[in-house]
Order: sequence, then C-alpha cells, then structure tokens
Amino acid sequence: MAHFAKLDESNIVIDVIRISNEDLLDENGEESEDIGLDVVRSFTGYDNWIQASYNGNFRNIYPSVGDCYNSALNAFTPQKPEESFIFDEESLKWIPPVPMPTTGEWFWSLETSSWVDLAIIEGDAGD
Repeated sequence: MAHFAKLDESNIVIDVIRISNEDLLDENGEESEDIGLDVVRSFTGYDNWIQASYNGNFRNIYPSVGDCYNSALNAFTPQKPEESFIFDEESLKWIPPVPMPTTGEWFWSLETSSWVDLAIIEGDAGD
C-alpha cells in the first residue's frame, strides 16, 4: 500500500490515506509519486498531499495527524512535545532543553518539564 498525507495550508498533517501500489505505476511499471498524487487528488478533490512511508524509509517518519511536513527538509516531523523543546535539523528530532542523564532509565515528564528516573517511579508502584 502507498500512503499519502493530507496537509493543511501550514503543512500540518490533517489526514493520512492509503491507495494500492498499482495506482502509482507508470507505463514502465515503476512507482511514481506524481502519478499517486494525481490519483489521490482526483478522488478526493483536495490538492495538498504528499507521499509518506509507513516504515519511515523516506521523509523521516510515518506521519500522524498533527505532525508537520517540512518542505525545506523534505521530511515529516513529529509534533513539538512541549514549548521548551528545540528541533534538531540533523537528527530530525525534538530535543529537550536538558540533556538526559547518561546512567539509568529515564523519561521526560511533561508535567514537570524534567527527566524522571524510572527506577524511582517503579519503586513507588510497590513492585
């Protein structure tokens, strides 16, 4: 299956659809994004689409509603997790304002805007 992301005027993903790979084939049997776009536009009546990769093989990630397509990077980028995060164009990821500690298992808490030690959380659960 081929996947296409529907973008709003700000290149925010508002839908993702799929079509048969056969609908992308040119006269030589090769897949063509342009042909796929023509197919999607013809049956939806909407113009602003871009092909996505379900496996993230191109354009960085498989997009979800709310993600963004960055045309300068030719990549989908996930939604910004929180205001303090900074986008790293090299890794195509949002980076927290404080580096993750190098030992232990940590997760970023949106509630506290800080790293939380998973071992502490698991200890609090009474396990």
